[in-house]
Amino acid sequence: MKRPKVSIIIPVYNASERIIRTSENLVSQTLDDIEVLYVENDSSDDSSSLAGMQANKYRQIRFYKEFTPGVSAARNLGIEKAKGEFIIFMDDDDLQSDEITRCLYNAIEGVDMSICGCEIIENGNKVYSTPEEMFRVLSGKAVVKGLLSGDESLRYIWNKMFRREIIDKYNIRFEEGVHYYEDVLFMVEYLTHCENVRQVPYVHYTFNRGQSEAAKLQFKDGKPT
Repeated sequence: MKRPKVSIIIPVYNASERIIRTSENLVSQTLDDIEVLYVENDSSDDSSSLAGMQANKYRQIRFYKEFTPGVSAARNLGIEKAKGEFIIFMDDDDLQSDEITRCLYNAIEGVDMSICGCEIIENGNKVYSTPEEMFRVLSGKAVVKGLLSGDESLRYIWNKMFRREIIDKYNIRFEEGVHYYEDVLFMVEYLTHCENVRQVPYVHYTFNRGQSEAAKLQFKDGKPT
């Protein structure tokens, strides 16, 4: 079997209302040769059966169960099972355009991490969008400084692409005993081994901060509206 270019790792927790939408979105990505890894993590609804059904329906999707509670354990299992040369981490309740994997894949050429633009929705309102002029190549140290200072375009894990080679070489994993900012710890460790990071402004990921599904921004023709 041909090795996928990109593995997308998604912890699944009580996502029965979202899993079908997420699956349809991700199998429609314009980049070929991707795999989607759902890692179900102690849900109390029927997320497990629905995720398994999606794996049976779509060749790009694989499904696993992680019995250790917590998003870190789920992501770590995803890393172990992933076959792609590059890795993206996503959440099960956010929105992605169908160009996100292609954008990040093209941007990572010659660098150790790529970052695409994002939008953040809070209480139904757009509170952040990556500036259009945000084309830049940064050092790993500069990105660490930015994410620790609260730069909204740098601080989250889900609008980034990582090289599997670096993750494996330095055995970088999520701290399973940490329940807050575990993604920041992962990124800081990864970035200590990065020379350069490329950031592009194209908005392909929408993060909903503390709102219901009804308040989520919707995509039309691959673009946020």
